Amino acid sequence: MWWIGLWMGCVGSGPVDSDAVDSDTGDTADSEDTADTVETADTDVNLGPVIYVTVVSHNEQPNTGVPESDPAWHPNYVTDPAFYEDNRAAVLELAEELYNRGVTWNLQSDGNWLDAVADNDELNDNVALELQDSWDVQIDVHHHPSFYNDADVAFAMEELGVNPSDVVGGFVYSPVEEANWEDFEVPIDGQVSEHTWTGRWLWGAATPSHAGEDDHSSGIWRPQDAANFYTHDPDQVLAVIGNCSITADGVLALSADLDDGGAPSDGFYTAAVMFDQQDLDDAKIADILAAVDSLEGLVDAGRVRWAHLTEISDHWTTDYEGEPSRFDCSPYVDE
Repeated sequence: MWWIGLWMGCVGSGPVDSDAVDSDTGDTADSEDTADTVETADTDVNLGPVIYVTVVSHNEQPNTGVPESDPAWHPNYVTDPAFYEDNRAAVLELAEELYNRGVTWNLQSDGNWLDAVADNDELNDNVALELQDSWDVQIDVHHHPSFYNDADVAFAMEELGVNPSDVVGGFVYSPVEEANWEDFEVPIDGQVSEHTWTGRWLWGAATPSHAGEDDHSSGIWRPQDAANFYTHDPDQVLAVIGNCSITADGVLALSADLDDGGAPSDGFYTAAVMFDQQDLDDAKIADILAAVDSLEGLVDAGRVRWAHLTEISDHWTTDYEGEPSRFDCSPYVDE
């Protein structure tokens, strides 16, 4: 069951004035402000708005006591070196395939996999560094509560020679009382390291254990606070990058809606194709490549552009002048 909430005044209306979006009132920007924004939007002459897309993956902390047959199972990369080595080979195979296709990848990592990299690979010849330097994979902090926190995960990346981005790779936005994204409004100090890390771009708005109505927005905005997540606040230091339906089919559906007027022609659009790193094998790699290849026609036409999350944020800040835009991709989600 997926949340089909609307960001009142923005779903179906493209960019909006920074103080006009309110989840209670549904007020929207006046047409003059909207028209000014359209002139600076990054668009293709023939197809209208570009949809910025990246591949995203997560690896997780292990959940002790959960059997491998359970869908909620996550491996312990540290204590299972055979699994780590098989997964390592698959990760590198996929990275090369995506790179050769011009497809971007944001690998969002928790601490366990990074610890396994440190344990099994040479410091100056490790898989995380190879992904970054040879295959242009952007590595983001992804964290679930443990003895580590986000700053410790970023520190573990830096110890491997990796430059962690300032993307928060997954966060809780609902229910309001459990929302944790406001923690990132200030720099995070490590729990087990003396490292400090600052996140600025929020990706992957979810509910605890994905048991509720995860968000499926396309676009970028600055959320006011936990109780007003869809109200844009230009003074907020954080911004949400929407993931749409996290499938290639969702990108195709969004493009079709742009063609027939079901999505505003003056919006800023974002999406992702997502998978779990632990699932990588020959069959899963084939599925991922088939998904990204299905978008090749839209890439060639200029409708879809592969870009890392920080590159997407740069396009929003410069080409779109940081104007809020959100479109609801919930109808594209297979329930």
